[in-house]
Amino acid sequence: MTLSNPLMKKLIAAYDRGMVVPFVGAGISTPNCVLWNDFIDNLENAAGIKQNASSAQNSAVPLVQRAAKVVRKIRNEVPYSLGDKVRVALKSKGNHTTPPSGNGTAVDLADI
Repeated sequence: MTLSNPLMKKLIAAYDRGMVVPFVGAGISTPNCVLWNDFIDNLENAAGIKQNASSAQNSAVPLVQRAAKVVRKIRNEVPYSLGDKVRVALKSKGNHTTPPSGNGTAVDLADI
């Protein structure tokens, strides 16, 4: 499915209206999107938050706390920039063009 697909256009429009919350497993996104730990690291870098040894913990509670902190900082500093920073932080440096399944879904999700 590509971004020009009519179904994808409807999905993006619904997402833009706040009617859809994407929820996908790591298997679909890993070729094109970074994993949670790297995603939070990338957001912290974009927000200018320095990481220390304790912030690099990868268990669920510290990761959620780090995510909440960085989202609050980005929202408070520059209104409306959170979406842009999230899009950049999610993308894999490898910029793969075809996910393992070959259906293009992960590429489309990474490009939204």
